[in-house]
Amino acid sequence: SLTAQAEDGSQGWLRYAPIPNSARYANLPSKIVVLGNTATDRAAATELQRGLASMLGRPFTISHETGDNTNAILLTNLATLNKAFTATGDKLPPESFTLGEKIEGKTHRYIILGADPRGELYGAFHLLSLVASEQGLPTKPATESPSSSIRWVNQWDNLDGTIERGYAGRSIFFDNGHVRTDLTRVHDYGRLLASIGING
Repeated sequence: SLTAQAEDGSQGWLRYAPIPNSARYANLPSKIVVLGNTATDRAAATELQRGLASMLGRPFTISHETGDNTNAILLTNLATLNKAFTATGDKLPPESFTLGEKIEGKTHRYIILGADPRGELYGAFHLLSLVASEQGLPTKPATESPSSSIRWVNQWDNLDGTIERGYAGRSIFFDNGHVRTDLTRVHDYGRLLASIGING
């Protein structure tokens, strides 16, 4: 009891609590291969690694290379996929993603394909939300697209740190007429917004 700590709720669903039936996802490969190297590509891969390891209780590794016979979660978008494989097919709308598994012989891959890096990130969060809610993963490719290109939160923080619209408490952005020196909570807030597809 001396080491017990109450949650403050700041992580929302991104605390990635362990799920009771992790064996349901035993076939999900433990290697995450990310083909791109933008900040968004890296964020999507890191989020997958953090979330899956925490929820499923086993290690996941990140790599930028894949072999022909490698079991992996493949994280990519149309631009990086075309550079690597000269892929053709229907173009996805901006910020869309497709999830699905591909089994060839003994090779098992689970593919997250974004229309762009943002779609790739939203696809990673969608996979994590399916695991967090203990839902089945799509076996056939399933595509999701945003219904609106701009998806905002209505938030109004004043430079003095008070808030007109938003959450309770002081601003996480401003204090006493200046930008706060510690923006850790802004980073966490950005993760929460991205995890549910908000982009503004």
